[in-house]
Amino acid sequence: MSHSIIIADDDASVLSALKMLLELNQFDVTCVTTPDALVQQVASNAFSLAIVDLNYQSDTTSGAEGLEVIEKIKQIDDSMPIVVMTGYSSVDIAVSAMKVGANDFIEKPWNNERLLSIMRVQIEKAMIMATGEKLAEENALLKADNSQFHSPANYIAHSQIMKDLFAQMEKLAKSDMSILLTGENGTGKSALAKYIHQYSARSNTPFISVNMGAISDSLFESEMFGHVKGAFTDAKQQRIGRFELAETGTIFLDEIANI
Repeated sequence: MSHSIIIADDDASVLSALKMLLELNQFDVTCVTTPDALVQQVASNAFSLAIVDLNYQSDTTSGAEGLEVIEKIKQIDDSMPIVVMTGYSSVDIAVSAMKVGANDFIEKPWNNERLLSIMRVQIEKAMIMATGEKLAEENALLKADNSQFHSPANYIAHSQIMKDLFAQMEKLAKSDMSILLTGENGTGKSALAKYIHQYSARSNTPFISVNMGAISDSLFESEMFGHVKGAFTDAKQQRIGRFELAETGTIFLDEIANI
């Protein structure tokens, strides 16, 4: 798997050396020379990790520019690991960088193997955290969606019409076909959808019910298919779509005619 890395440094020789090293190790590399360019790139693209110089042309010793830009990019993407670099390193600067959100610190001139090791560790940590957040979100959504789900449904039918209907539902439940349930409001379409799920081979997997009439045009794509953090202006965190949440299970598109 190729990871996308962004490097910010005002020294062309540093950028050239890092770009060559990282591309040889199968990373996709983007280079910028100013803090403003770094912020713009992070705001419009997803990166696995950033390597950020702490000192630029207007201030070559204090690290203040680097610390400021770290704070800015953390506001945009607080999950992206940041490794800071400087040729004027000190313990104080390293501590300050960590306080504002940097994940690790390396001095110039750097050791290639140490830099690569730091990068791989930080990327792996970020991926593990992202996986954990995704599982937590899935669990929360599943609990919400199944809060009124009682299994198994045990309906009692006396009329022949209803007996035939339940028998038909149980047969259909054994297939993987999509099923359209029609009828007036209040006739039990939601109950039948749950009944079908409970008698299917997916009965132990998620049953996700979505009220299609309650989803606005602007939220439809995000609600149904999800989005990654930063995909658009208000995407403050990753969201799992209902189709992904229902994977291996059943998705019930309630009131689909009102979409």
